[in-house]
Amino acid sequence: MKKLLVSFLFLAGFGFASQAQTGSIFVQGTIGGSFTKYENDTKRNSFDIRPYVGYQFNENWTAGIFGGYENNTYKPTSGNDQKYTNFSAGVFGRYQLPISDKFSFFGQADLGFGQEKDNDSYKANKFGINVYPGFQYALGKGWGLNFVLSGIHYDSTKEDGADKAESDFGIYLGQGYGFGISKNFNGK
Repeated sequence: MKKLLVSFLFLAGFGFASQAQTGSIFVQGTIGGSFTKYENDTKRNSFDIRPYVGYQFNENWTAGIFGGYENNTYKPTSGNDQKYTNFSAGVFGRYQLPISDKFSFFGQADLGFGQEKDNDSYKANKFGINVYPGFQYALGKGWGLNFVLSGIHYDSTKEDGADKAESDFGIYLGQGYGFGISKNFNGK
């Protein structure tokens, strides 16, 4: 149970965002990790981080850039360790709609490009679009709590030397979530 709780907390990660205020800097991010040990003592560890920085044009619209890094290590009981890394960068846009003075609903879209590789010879270029909804509760003085739901995604991956790219489209509403603490650096 303890391992499950630690894994859940790492996977839930944390987010830094800002309450929508005209002319302020928007900072958001996620961080996560997992540590898995199988019955045959094989281990799999993962870590990922994705920071966002943007500008809030008005109470509703925010746009900016993001970066990302993911590292997965698979350690079998026999044989060589397998290591996989993924780097990404892109742009995002967010529309936030105040529901009351404390609650806001938002929709966010990310458009990103990246590269993934392993410690063997695998290397691929990636392209992805993600669209997802969320809610924010304002705590005051620029602080808030965020709740993000899973959404819609499209990913395309083309391995070096391949003729065609592989693509993946999915809709995952209500099947995943994330939460975080937020801070608006130019907030009241």
